[in-house]
Amino acid sequence: MSKEHSANVAALAENATIYIQYDKDEDLEGMRIIACMSEEDYFLAEGEESGEQYQVDYDDVDLENDTFYRLQKMDNQSPLLYNQGY
Repeated sequence: MSKEHSANVAALAENATIYIQYDKDEDLEGMRIIACMSEEDYFLAEGEESGEQYQVDYDDVDLENDTFYRLQKMDNQSPLLYNQGY
């Protein structure tokens, strides 16, 4: 694993809420990121449906195909805009 790959995964994992590992042959569940252990090059996650605990090594993250999601603050002053697709 390159230092650049490790740094990129750490930056994503530290700012994300959900991680989904890509597998063309299997429908994998999303994992809620619990903690990042950047010094040890892994993060801890919990399966959203199964509740299983996972340790995801940075080496196992495919930056081209895996997906990270984060939550963003919503505008409380314009809640109806969200129903209109904005």
